[in-house]
Amino acid sequence: MSVLEIIVQADTDSDMYLPPQLKCAAHTLNLIATTDADKAVADKSYSRILQGSFGKCQALWNAVHRSSKASDAVKELSDKMLISPCPTRWNSKFDAIGRLLELTDKLAAICDALSLPRLKPVELDFLKEYHTVMQPVAATLDLLQGDINCFYGILLPKLVQLRNKLKCLETGRENHPQLQYAKPLLSALLQGMTHRYGDLLDVCHTAKEAKAAVSHPKYKLRWVAPQKKEEVTNMFVAAVTSATAANSNATAQEEPSTTTSSEDEDYGYDTPIEQQTVVGESLLHARANRARVEALNYLDDREKDLQILSGYPNVCATFLKYNTSLPSSAPVERLFSTGGLILTPRRNKLSDDVFEQLLMLKTNADI
Repeated sequence: MSVLEIIVQADTDSDMYLPPQLKCAAHTLNLIATTDADKAVADKSYSRILQGSFGKCQALWNAVHRSSKASDAVKELSDKMLISPCPTRWNSKFDAIGRLLELTDKLAAICDALSLPRLKPVELDFLKEYHTVMQPVAATLDLLQGDINCFYGILLPKLVQLRNKLKCLETGRENHPQLQYAKPLLSALLQGMTHRYGDLLDVCHTAKEAKAAVSHPKYKLRWVAPQKKEEVTNMFVAAVTSATAANSNATAQEEPSTTTSSEDEDYGYDTPIEQQTVVGESLLHARANRARVEALNYLDDREKDLQILSGYPNVCATFLKYNTSLPSSAPVERLFSTGGLILTPRRNKLSDDVFEQLLMLKTNADI
């Protein structure tokens, strides 16, 4: 028997199973901004201007990062420091380019002071288009890898919003001029979204994500396409109704059954079991109707604050069921980065308890 067969047999015999894997949304979007965006270099004209522009930018970043004198020279000329990209965070590269564009009027003087080649006007125009195309990707990525309000229900609306913004850039809508240099980059990003998020953006196959989004007061049905609003509404109403039925069954199991009647309830009539069943079914039907009305009233409510869920108990139960924390590896990566700043070569004899206390104090300094 091979090793693989032994592992499969062990997994089959075990009563413990791992839950389905949820991919890190921030990491997947980061792959779109890096791996998929790099496919645009297949266009020769785009590849040529990309290498020329980013080569000069990288020379600036290297000079400032390696030399304190160069950093001081930039500080004297611009009153701002350049941002050096981090290899593990694509957002830092976007922020670094944004800082260079803020200093467009002083870039020539900075390059002369550091004895580096200047950026040509065409290369500056390319960097502006690159920054414009990547701006919605960076904004969405910052939100998905955040620590505050990271509900699972924000994923689908933000992806739909990102795709819409990229398509608006492609068609030149919303006061965006037609792209001259970054069209291959935009096409590569849209293809990457279709490849990595195609199934997720199809509402028919993403019932859990859709219910999580609709049960969030900030989004409801605002992100749904007009032709699919009826389908998503029925899906959400059914989810609220099922949550009501589940709560009713749980309440019925918790309540003790009374076999003796008090004097106030003794009227001399014996209630048949069939009649009790009919009454119970009528009550369940009435509760389901109230749940449907509650769900529709919630969708008509224009308030976006989470506090309104207190007025819709069945919708609140649906929200708690589907809006788990958005899976993201970014907070864990930040924690490891902070740990690396604490456990330095000069502090290599820290005990586990002291290291844990220092890490706890560092990460909770704001509190």
